Amino acid sequence: MKKWFRGSTPDLRFNIFDEDGALVDPGTTIKLSIADSFDNDVVTDVTCTKLGTGDYTYRGWTVPATSVGGRYTWRPQTTDTAVVIENTEFEFLVMER
Repeated sequence: MKKWFRGSTPDLRFNIFDEDGALVDPGTTIKLSIADSFDNDVVTDVTCTKLGTGDYTYRGWTVPATSVGGRYTWRPQTTDTAVVIENTEFEFLVMER
């Protein structure tokens, strides 16, 4: 599991595959949400950046200095039923320095 410190900017990177396991771009926009360890949304429905075919990231959120520590969950989503996002839910740990 990745660990991020308060004040850091996580690189939340993920891949999208078709039914045959090949990297693919969806026909719809990919959105991402982040929830804290109490399941409170801290980021909702932000657009991700394409790095290459089927390779995406979100780097637009900085962990607040006053952020609650613990396990955070991020969920990339698309409404395109022809593709599958590998591991539709990811977790990372927020820690004090």
